[in-house]
Amino acid sequence: MASQASPEPAPPAADPRPDPVDPDSDSELATGSLFTDPEGFYPPTPPPTTQAYTQPSTGRTLTLRLVGHSPLEAHTLWNGARVTADHLDAHPERTPPPLFPVAGHN
Repeated sequence: MASQASPEPAPPAADPRPDPVDPDSDSELATGSLFTDPEGFYPPTPPPTTQAYTQPSTGRTLTLRLVGHSPLEAHTLWNGARVTADHLDAHPERTPPPLFPVAGHN
């Protein structure tokens, strides 16, 4: 009994639908550069600022470099951060050990 060779599968047919992302597409669905921002659309990032924080327990002053401007106000040293740092400094037993060794600290 002779075995029959199975026919090779046909190559996939070309997709007749146009690519909506292709900027060179002539399709009415193509977005082209609709979602790209024009040059100079966003203002430049402001330069970094610095603020000083003095640890109450040691009197050591830390200079913090605050970078950029974001919706989350990362460029501002909030009073809540100062109060939290003061609390952690006053209660070192509640502070977890650092993840990485810090030079000059036990």
